[in-house]
Amino acid sequence: MSDFSAVRTGLVRGEFSLLTTDGISALASILRVALGGVLLVSSFWKLYQPYEFLTVIYDYDLVGAYLGLFMAILLPWFELALGLALMMNIMERGALLLGSMLLGVFTTVQAISLWRGLNITCGCFGSQGEPIGYRGLTFGVLAFTASLFLVLRSHCQPHIDAN
Repeated sequence: MSDFSAVRTGLVRGEFSLLTTDGISALASILRVALGGVLLVSSFWKLYQPYEFLTVIYDYDLVGAYLGLFMAILLPWFELALGLALMMNIMERGALLLGSMLLGVFTTVQAISLWRGLNITCGCFGSQGEPIGYRGLTFGVLAFTASLFLVLRSHCQPHIDAN
């Protein structure tokens, strides 16, 4: 057996490789906890400063007054619950799917705002953050891609029924 095939199949004793099933599982766990942490930290500012978050929502100029208020009230609690679910691996498939959808919407809204030339802050971690730009958009795309990887991986795994 060649050295590469031994590493690929995980048969090299004492070595850890991301190419093995255990390596991919470890990477998936790290990504899941990291994405949950991002959502959790993001929710704290929004819960602590709801009026500033409402202002940020209105700055995007994508929703009306009532929908903006509804989003400012609900979104931080949703992010908090979703972040905790991801970090604690509770209802994994649902949490990953909802997290992926949320990150997809956030990334799309950032891209639209960047295309429209708006000079506003993202509002993800506070109203005093950096303006929307390519760095933030790149982070959004990477986070969304990681979440899609996790969703696809979770739906390819055999489901173990709790009964």
